Amino acid sequence: MSIIGNDDVLSQRVAKQLVCPAGEIAIVVFDIDTAELIQKGSKEIAVHGGPDMPDSSKKAREWAVTIMNSLTAEVRNTIDYYTSGVLSAIVFEGMIAPKDQEAPLHLLDMEALSSEFVTIELASRSQILLALLEQNAFAFDIDNHGKVVRLVGNFNGGGLNKLPSETEQSEVPLSSHSGVALGAHTEAPYYETRHSLNGRHSPAPSSLILTARWNRLQEPTTLITVQNVLDEIGGHAAIGLTLPAFGFTRSDTFTSEDAEGVSKTSILKCYKDGIMEIRFNAYRSYVEKDAPVLAETAFDKLVAGIDSAAPVKINLQSSKALVINNYRCLHGRDVVKDNARLLVRLFGYTNNVEAVVLSNDPLVVQG
Repeated sequence: MSIIGNDDVLSQRVAKQLVCPAGEIAIVVFDIDTAELIQKGSKEIAVHGGPDMPDSSKKAREWAVTIMNSLTAEVRNTIDYYTSGVLSAIVFEGMIAPKDQEAPLHLLDMEALSSEFVTIELASRSQILLALLEQNAFAFDIDNHGKVVRLVGNFNGGGLNKLPSETEQSEVPLSSHSGVALGAHTEAPYYETRHSLNGRHSPAPSSLILTARWNRLQEPTTLITVQNVLDEIGGHAAIGLTLPAFGFTRSDTFTSEDAEGVSKTSILKCYKDGIMEIRFNAYRSYVEKDAPVLAETAFDKLVAGIDSAAPVKINLQSSKALVINNYRCLHGRDVVKDNARLLVRLFGYTNNVEAVVLSNDPLVVQG
């Protein structure tokens, strides 16, 4: 296990460090025996149909118990740090990459790619890893057609190199299905982090897990840990971010007309357990017109702090997975250069999240 600070160089102090510092990023490298267990479980769930099929979550939990018993005490402690909410992200390495075909020049049919066994196997592996972290893979009803497994790639244009079907007039949405750069953000919805709002809107994901099917140019996913930004802007600004003086515009990825923007809410929430949780989107967050000066100043300091922060860059491959604490870590990416870059993403909820559940198996909640 290794600890990353605010750059992409592994810290050399980890061998002597007994306490995992809050707000940092851990790397766990599985040994070959554990990697083989993960592969076996992933294939079993994939044969069953993957995370979008009934009983897959039960199978993932069963495999997580088996895998946990194979881990060293150090790795189990690292997992405990994440499940207790003090880690911003955890990277799992050393896994066995599925056998796959060569990446195409650009991505073709999204539905066909979603149904290919390699994609389902990678998604099943991610479901097991979420279960290892005591989280349940789920879907929002108004996002991604209510499917648990989402592909992240340049299907709609906006990347550095145009798609064959793309024109100068093509309208490109700000979403993970395009190739545009995505600024630092947490995942929507932005109503709440732990509880549903008025029994209508489920909270934001606790985590998201990403792995790559194809990433031949090694284009990174960038991370900015919130704790480091808050330390930089100071306590006074942090208090300003807790005021109900901010809003979020509607996400392009939500397909239902019921998906609406959020107003008169806070960006930062502090809970009795001492955990601070953030909701932020570089291109959707705004300050309300009647916001107090403290809130305006705090927002400006937050944006400046994020802009000046040195991001951690994670190069995802099919042997690696990245789990991001959606309440403590911002993520983003540069404009996509390789039109065949394809990531597989799942959302996860912790057991203490209060959501509006529409289906338990697979878990689908009201967005």
